[in-house]
Amino acid sequence: MALIRGMQFALRTLTRYPGAHAAAILILSLAIGTVVAILSIVDELLWSPMRGIEAPEETVQLFAVSETGAVDTNRDVLRLPNVAYVQDHDVAFEDVAWLTFTRRALFNGDEPEELVGRSVSGGFFPLMRTRAALGRLIEPQDTVPGAAPVVVLGEEFWARRYSRAPNIVGSSLTLDGVEHRVVGIAPQGLFSQFGGVASVWLPHVATAEERANRDSFVAAFARLKPGIGIEQGNQDLRRMAEKIAQAHPDTDEGMSIAAVPLGDIMSRFRPIAIALVLAALLVVGVASANVANLLLAQALQRTREFAVRQALGADFRMILHHWGSQIAILMVVAAGIGTLLGHWVIEWVVSGMPTMIKNSASSAIDPSLDWHSWILTLVIAVSCTLVIAFVPARQATRANLGRVLRDGGGGAAGRVKGRLISRSLLCAQVTLASALTFGSLSAYLHFVYQKEKPLGFDAADVTQLHLTNLHGTGDGWTKLLGRLQQLVEHQAAFSGRLALVNDPPLTKEYEELRFYVEGTAKPEAAAMLWGKRIAVSPSYFSVLGVKLVEGRGFGPEHGAGAPCALVFSKKLAQGTFGSEPVVGRRVHLEAGGTCEIIGVVEDVHDVLDHGPGDVYVSIFQSPPQDKVVALAKGSSSSLIDDLRRRIRDGAPHQVIVETPLTEVVAATLWPYRTLVGFFSVIAGLGLALSVIGVHAMMSHAQNVRRKELAIRAALGAEPIQQAVLVVRDSAIAGLIGIGLGLSLAVLVLSSASSWRPAGWVYLTTIAVVAAFLATSALLCFRRVAALTPAAALRQA
Repeated sequence: MALIRGMQFALRTLTRYPGAHAAAILILSLAIGTVVAILSIVDELLWSPMRGIEAPEETVQLFAVSETGAVDTNRDVLRLPNVAYVQDHDVAFEDVAWLTFTRRALFNGDEPEELVGRSVSGGFFPLMRTRAALGRLIEPQDTVPGAAPVVVLGEEFWARRYSRAPNIVGSSLTLDGVEHRVVGIAPQGLFSQFGGVASVWLPHVATAEERANRDSFVAAFARLKPGIGIEQGNQDLRRMAEKIAQAHPDTDEGMSIAAVPLGDIMSRFRPIAIALVLAALLVVGVASANVANLLLAQALQRTREFAVRQALGADFRMILHHWGSQIAILMVVAAGIGTLLGHWVIEWVVSGMPTMIKNSASSAIDPSLDWHSWILTLVIAVSCTLVIAFVPARQATRANLGRVLRDGGGGAAGRVKGRLISRSLLCAQVTLASALTFGSLSAYLHFVYQKEKPLGFDAADVTQLHLTNLHGTGDGWTKLLGRLQQLVEHQAAFSGRLALVNDPPLTKEYEELRFYVEGTAKPEAAAMLWGKRIAVSPSYFSVLGVKLVEGRGFGPEHGAGAPCALVFSKKLAQGTFGSEPVVGRRVHLEAGGTCEIIGVVEDVHDVLDHGPGDVYVSIFQSPPQDKVVALAKGSSSSLIDDLRRRIRDGAPHQVIVETPLTEVVAATLWPYRTLVGFFSVIAGLGLALSVIGVHAMMSHAQNVRRKELAIRAALGAEPIQQAVLVVRDSAIAGLIGIGLGLSLAVLVLSSASSWRPAGWVYLTTIAVVAAFLATSALLCFRRVAALTPAAALRQA
């Protein structure tokens, strides 16, 4: 009954102050909704468990170690012979397994469908201790040469294509013209953090020839033996890498291998996520401080009521119970509204994903609120609000009845303590707002200025037609390349509008072309200069709008059998020759042969590749054997339809994946833009809440001191003097808050990242926060300055 009476009393109190409590609910709802959405997304992307992998902390991925001795997580493949050597000689790992990315054509009707999947060694699923959602997974006997072709479907593909029909297991699929028996279904989201969702899983049958082929690369994984740590495992890998380098100095001189736990592979993004989470939690702090400010104002207004209640026998615990019931109702309503708002925010973020990301990560991002994040947000919000609100509640209930009645509501000492609490809360809000603003500006600089700098090409009206050699090298692929060359060079309809490339912009895949300058001594393989090798047709630079810096591009004369010619990117040219002339210089290739540099082009900035630059070769001098991408310039659908028809005429079963280049750019930049958007929303919300709180506290200061202002006015104080008196303390607290906020932001940034923002970020932060503070102060200043002595006495 006491609980019910307490809730009834709290409801009556809420109705007595509808404006203040509506503002409190709005503030808490915005904070809870925004923060829980951000925490849910960050948790799903960076901290969610590796799906389908048992004890991922014991599982590692093997990476090549760069020439500087650092682990390069962008170079996530190793030579298959080296992986096989580690598998045969390691002592620290239970087993070593590998996978490769693969594409297969599913023949079902007239139009074949390309499926993106993984080819895995026989020990891959046992190493990961993955359990099938249905049937079984790839086993060692499936990877023996001569074994019957089998396939495991991804659960997402099974649900989308076959509506989770259980009888799919045991049936057959025709992939690349070969019949494969479906033996099972892989669990949902398996390895989705590593390149998206796989539609099919196939056995990687590594023959003796492939195991000896030093140009064959795979992504390798291992599981540590019980009782063996990561450092001991890396020592074992370094020892084996030295033996491999001694046996194969031409390809592996200076090479080393390092193991990185699966959970740490995403660690390069975690400083960003940590900063985002801290910023989100700061918003909760700002909101809690705002609500506490409102409750403080209410407590000081109810000082007479609390004093009378205590005089009539109510003890401190009873008053706190009523106070807590009031806050509980506020939190329940705010949590409900905030939950709905958070769900809407997540749906908005997911709906804004580019099509490519939605297709490749359909299960990597779950568009729903994470209950862990929801509970964490509510616990923080409730704790902060209760802790902060306890101070004004305790202060208000300590008032002496005689002094309260004599003073008309809180004595001088109470007013002094109330002002001290108000200034402290105001300072805390400005501190958090300054930190959030600084973080938002820093995020803009780091992700927009650094990552969204001009890409060096024009993606407008360019469409990619991705053609993969799904049937292995042979006459069919050679004929297709020959037909594409005819279209590029001799068809007027495609003149200047069609280009070919083996590796289009904004892909993580790359092939190194190592070389050394003619006239210099040949260095060791690991010490050679290198660039990202890109094979292009002569029209590539004009179709993409890549500007020529000097020299010339490729022409019809750079075909099969012609002397080798290269085009360097500006970055690679400067890194190789400095300020010396480049055109006409000659380089020797690691694989043999000498090439002349005929031109230099502007850099095509690949946000996923931080290599030394690009080196372009003629695609007709070295035709690609695995894939080729046709780039068609023009918004007319008839151009694309004509190109598809001409390709089909010569290769009726060729899979053609069509993607506008603008979608590729959008998918590449979306994560950075989303992070900047999150930081901006958080900073804007925090700053807005702080401004509301600052203005409310200044107004409250004026109300609390209305009797003092009235007496001062009656004694002849000028209105401007009155306004300065009210605004001065709040302004000082605000300036202190700006300094503390910048200090807090710099401390977090220095501990989470090595990047340092420019000096103008500090100045802009100070200017933005100070401008909002000045606006609030000006409004209060004008209201007090307009107060006449007669009006002041009436309000008192």
